[in-house]
Amino acid sequence: MKLLITGSSGMVGANLALAAQRAGHRVLGLDRRPNVWTDAIETMAIDMTTQRDRAIALAQDFAPEVVVHLAAHPKVHALVLDPMRALDNIAATQTALEMTRACAAVVLLASSREVYGNTWRAVTRETDVQHQSASPYAASKLASEAMLHAYHRCYEMRGLIVRLSNVYGRFDTDLDRLERVIPLFIERARSGQPLTLYAAQKVLDPTYIDDAIGALLTGCERLVAGRIALDTVHISSGNPCTLRALADTILQCVERDVEIIEAPMQTGEIERFVADLSHAKAVLGYQPRVTLGEGIGRAIRSVAVA
Repeated sequence: MKLLITGSSGMVGANLALAAQRAGHRVLGLDRRPNVWTDAIETMAIDMTTQRDRAIALAQDFAPEVVVHLAAHPKVHALVLDPMRALDNIAATQTALEMTRACAAVVLLASSREVYGNTWRAVTRETDVQHQSASPYAASKLASEAMLHAYHRCYEMRGLIVRLSNVYGRFDTDLDRLERVIPLFIERARSGQPLTLYAAQKVLDPTYIDDAIGALLTGCERLVAGRIALDTVHISSGNPCTLRALADTILQCVERDVEIIEAPMQTGEIERFVADLSHAKAVLGYQPRVTLGEGIGRAIRSVAVA
């Protein structure tokens, strides 16, 4: 299988590319920044928002069977502060779909739990999506999903939308570029600094990287095999926790006791997400295996190795 991965220098992209190569697949990565984690991935430097024709030409030369589109500005509150970056997300998706169409390939599109908005459901199904977005980031993901549906109808493009939820683990410590809650808490806890919890009781459904990568590879394989026409699935742990419980787990794993500061929720964030994974199991055979405590322990050990 030949995979073209956009955003290949990010955490999910780098892990997916390495896992695909270990499985015997050929990979080409596209990213506008260098990969700081590994030099084992063939990567072309490109900005998909401004170099569409070049991106399409690179794709045609590589001739992938599947395009995995991960490239995006991923930080919710950062796009509240700078909403023009949401437009970049939509433009990058348009380029990825045109690359897919030019190669007669299939596409796996990374979306997010953020598309459900700020509603208090006990458990969320894929069909519960709403169009009153809580943030520009969420709106950009909904627009990207809608564009794939349009390409499916107009060009018979086959695709799979995966709605990711707080993926964490290996290659997740570039905090100068992007602050994610789990690696940020790990770094601060290890150095004895206070942890600031924006809405301590908000409910997360964090996903360990290896569970996510297994699902993405299976999705690619089933797309290429013709087993999926167009579908949407959750990729998460299915075992939710509050932000306070997440912080407590990290403190237990690093064996530190630091000050906890509680603050109001930031604009654009959502208060609760717990994924129903029954459809992902039916479509992909998805069954997450890594518990939060085990995943946090692995994440801490990967920082120590790095």
